Amino acid sequence: QSSCQPLRAAALEMIMNIAYFDSGSREEIRQAGAIPQVVALLHARCRLEPLHAIDILVSNDARSCAEFRRAGGVRKIALLLRHKDMDFQESAAGILANVLGDDEESCRELRDVPFVVPKLVALLSSKNWMLQANCADALSCIAAEGRGAELIMAANGLKHLLPLLSSTHAYSRDAAVAAVAVIVQVMPYAAADKPLIGRLEASLEVLARGTQPPSEMSLGRQVAMLLGTEDARASVIAALALPAMRAAAAAAEVAGVGSGGAPKVRRRAATSPGGSCRTTKRPAAVRKRPAGAANRLR
Repeated sequence: QSSCQPLRAAALEMIMNIAYFDSGSREEIRQAGAIPQVVALLHARCRLEPLHAIDILVSNDARSCAEFRRAGGVRKIALLLRHKDMDFQESAAGILANVLGDDEESCRELRDVPFVVPKLVALLSSKNWMLQANCADALSCIAAEGRGAELIMAANGLKHLLPLLSSTHAYSRDAAVAAVAVIVQVMPYAAADKPLIGRLEASLEVLARGTQPPSEMSLGRQVAMLLGTEDARASVIAALALPAMRAAAAAAEVAGVGSGGAPKVRRRAATSPGGSCRTTKRPAAVRKRPAGAANRLR
């Protein structure tokens, strides 16, 4: 709370180091009211230190994530996705991935911020693989909640997730597979886009035949519940997603669903009227970005 910026920076650095190197101290730090104080420092011209502090304090702790939301942190951190500096975007998306995976109410709150889903989808095309992965991770949680999958589809989310399925970075690939699996599970009519689904299916088939070591990320709680597994490996999630995708595509074909996700309407003449979602995150244990990559101290 000091008006002296260097003193605030020193205090934040001390909190970060204590919480990072002594995870047992995080509950005491939370009870001392640190999270609302750090959230108050989040604004368009803030430094990176408040984001790094929040990232550490909310990591894998549902109570801290809920407190972060109640302090107004979800909407504040969402605004930083628009920051011109990619480091801020990466940190903001990483915090969202953590919070959304442990606090479903945050998903509902974030869904109502109009620009968030389109921005997360757009950032999937970033050249920063960690930013891509954080955004895909966050989108998998959003897709599992209510209208989240619809919003992602409206922003051409599947199209932007497709390239990440062949990423050489395990976290990017695993997060993208989870997001695709959730969208198809929650919104079966997504399978009506035959060209896109065909490419997705081909990529998932390759992944399903592969073998990978245990994933460095963990699924959001709601995602894990939806998919019925806590195993975040791309091969496992792809194997689960393929049957659902094929069944949805077949159902869409029978129902005559168009690529827009709505039943096709037969038109008698040019004047005839025209005829129009949601996964679970990591296990209750720990879910998150690769250790060390997420909670970097700058």
